[in-house]
Amino acid sequence: MKGQHHLLADVQCRQDLDDLDNVLAFAEAVVAATGLTSQKTVFQVFPNGSSFGPGITVLHLLSESHLAIHTAPNRSYLNLDLFSCREFDPQAIWVLIGQHFGITRLDRWDLLRRHE
Repeated sequence: MKGQHHLLADVQCRQDLDDLDNVLAFAEAVVAATGLTSQKTVFQVFPNGSSFGPGITVLHLLSESHLAIHTAPNRSYLNLDLFSCREFDPQAIWVLIGQHFGITRLDRWDLLRRHE
């Protein structure tokens, strides 16, 4: 089966959204759990003085496409955007979010396009 898989998630979380080490570890764990290949990682910590408040953004440039994670600790919010030209099982991602941040609400959109 060939195809593209795009996963979007908006998550209300309980903890550690302002912990850079935790957010980076979560991003690495998502890449490992999905079997995708990271080519480069960049991150930015946004201070409280930014227009949207404090937060962390982590981007993984993947051989298969990209992973973007954004946190907004003041709102207990995490956004995840994972796109891949290869299929992956998103179930492991929900487990990892719970382990790293605690989930209080999860809105997700799985978009799968298959090309034969």
